[in-house]
Amino acid sequence: MSIKTNAPTEDLTTKYFLANKEFCYDTESFIKKFNGISEGIYNAWYYHVKGEINNPNNWKITYKKEVIGAKYGVDTFKLAKWECNKKFLSQSKFKIRRKTWLDFIKVKLDKNLNPLEKDSFYLIETYEQDNSNLIMKIYKILKDLLERREIYEIEVMPEYLKVEIITDNQYFDILNKLIREIQKIN
Repeated sequence: MSIKTNAPTEDLTTKYFLANKEFCYDTESFIKKFNGISEGIYNAWYYHVKGEINNPNNWKITYKKEVIGAKYGVDTFKLAKWECNKKFLSQSKFKIRRKTWLDFIKVKLDKNLNPLEKDSFYLIETYEQDNSNLIMKIYKILKDLLERREIYEIEVMPEYLKVEIITDNQYFDILNKLIREIQKIN
């Protein structure tokens, strides 16, 4: 597997193509450091890179960006998704997510739904047992992204962890901390 371009010749020297190329190859290098495999495609207006790491948990890492109305720069869709298949012994279940416009009602009706912090942009949904130790570990690692409001959703279930980030940054330092911390959890 590898990362390839599908760009037309006239785009190969544009700053957008070169930036996306660098992003993709930096992502591929990060994944290779963990003896992972990656694949992807990119051009001046789009990239989609996927990788898998087994360290010792199975991680799937995805970075995606697409400029919609590319020639005019109308809008940009961007997403980073980090997923880990891991059995958490605590049977943890919780989700940290952005608030929606209906949540002001849901918070009053659902005792498992609370603001992450006072006046928070995020809510936390807890489904099972006391998850406070795991929640705090993940929160500390992802705090900067939460403060920048780049996190879309963090979901922990008994057999997986998923982090979705609205960004076109790689945040390898944060991902590396998360991989190491999840590896320590029994």
